[in-house]
Amino acid sequence: MKYCFRAFSLALVLLLIIPVVLHAESRGKALKRAEKEIRAGNFIQAEAIYRELLVKTPEDKDARIGLSFSLLKQNKLVESFEQAAQVVATDSMNGRAFSLLGTALLRSGEFRTSLQSLLTALKFDNKDHLALAGLAELEYFEH
Repeated sequence: MKYCFRAFSLALVLLLIIPVVLHAESRGKALKRAEKEIRAGNFIQAEAIYRELLVKTPEDKDARIGLSFSLLKQNKLVESFEQAAQVVATDSMNGRAFSLLGTALLRSGEFRTSLQSLLTALKFDNKDHLALAGLAELEYFEH
């Protein structure tokens, strides 16, 4: 009887853990697939993958940042800004989110506000390529 209870407990634990592990694997594969689509220039497909991930787990920061980037590349600046702002609201130390905010603001014509966001992004990650490119773009527009 003791062994039956242990076997039943083990089976129950495995049944509860396996879906979590499979979900994590599918999330990782989906993120890699979306990144591959972005590298190929397929921003609409990447957007769809990121949106699907966010339906499953709305608090997924990586998917939200990826969505913001794919929207930025499609010139959907307001929605890109909103997605990045949601990440900043939950994680105020995320440099990538600040660089997305700054770039969306810059391309919307909000130069002063974008400068603050881009400099904040560089405080958290001084090698953030998007923030550096945004500052170079801002320098070009101002001079």
